[in-house]
Amino acid sequence: MRIHQANSFNELQPIWNSCLKRCHDNNPFLTWEWLSTWWEFFGKNKELLLLTLEDAGRVIAIAPLMRTATKIMKLQTVRKIEFIGSPESDYSNFIITEQEKECLKEIFKYLQYAFPDWDFIELRELRETSSTTSAIKETLSDKKFSFSIKQRQCSICPYIPLPQTFQALTSELDKKTQQTLNRHIRKLNRDFSVQFKSYREFGYTAQEAMKLFVKVHEMRWVPLGVPYALANENIRAFHLALADLLDKNSCLSLQFLKLNGEIVAGLYGFNYEQTLYGYLTGFDPKYATYAVGNLSMYFLMDDCIKREFVEMDLLRGDEPYKSHITRTYRTNSEIRVIKKNAKYYLYEQYEHALKTRDATKKRISQKKTTNNQKAKL
Repeated sequence: MRIHQANSFNELQPIWNSCLKRCHDNNPFLTWEWLSTWWEFFGKNKELLLLTLEDAGRVIAIAPLMRTATKIMKLQTVRKIEFIGSPESDYSNFIITEQEKECLKEIFKYLQYAFPDWDFIELRELRETSSTTSAIKETLSDKKFSFSIKQRQCSICPYIPLPQTFQALTSELDKKTQQTLNRHIRKLNRDFSVQFKSYREFGYTAQEAMKLFVKVHEMRWVPLGVPYALANENIRAFHLALADLLDKNSCLSLQFLKLNGEIVAGLYGFNYEQTLYGYLTGFDPKYATYAVGNLSMYFLMDDCIKREFVEMDLLRGDEPYKSHITRTYRTNSEIRVIKKNAKYYLYEQYEHALKTRDATKKRISQKKTTNNQKAKL
């Protein structure tokens, strides 16, 4: 087995997605399109660490890693190795097609001896359905490695198993929810001409559709005066660039709800391997009494069932709209591989201070949102 450090994403484009399709943990956040575009927009001041492993002349694994540096209180610089795509990627992992433990052993040997200038490795958003977490722990239990390991749950990811018919899906809802759903659908059809279609069915290009989605997403959040996913200009530019690549592979999912020809809700995600990954939503608050946000989710589930999708993955987060439509979820884990030095523990203290500050900001933001919503009633 031979390990190689690639100089760029372009070098690996011809083999990347074919390797991904052969590995167990196969999802859109590990595709060449997602990670190469992410690096283009967020790779500044980070060091690319793309490793491939070859066996008998075949690439059997890719390690999409990077090294970042954090200065703590202007005193110490802590160097961390992490997955490319963090923190924007909902799922991360190594791309390993076979011989998982042997590949992991070679990767960590390389990081220990050939690329040793780091203080800890942070591997976030490892799915519970992946064998990687247990394989890493078993690999690093070897006495040849002198690292300590910390593991924690870092995210919950609600999802919806899709039955063969929409009727079967709604029949699993409690009676009150079924009645509410049917009442909202009747009210919508009574008052408007209703259309729910994909961007292609409406005749939009990927760029036109993404720009329309950004507007409807902002309609939901800007009036509340709170931070929202696409507020950052660089993040918006990333998704606009990504849309064209996903459109070419038919992986872009952009659905809109129109009432009397006006867009009142939008859903953005990824079609991948018979699963719909629901990334972001948005709706016009003027139509909140019609529950257009929740109805759009049900319309999307109906569409996925017709296309014989097996699951709708709502990705990270416990937002209220997710708990309204499913109680089923999986968890993501984080593993930290730590060298025995004082720098990491200094970083832990720094990280704790940041989390305390962010939690305070979140409470203030949530209170502000609640007050704004009450003022509009």
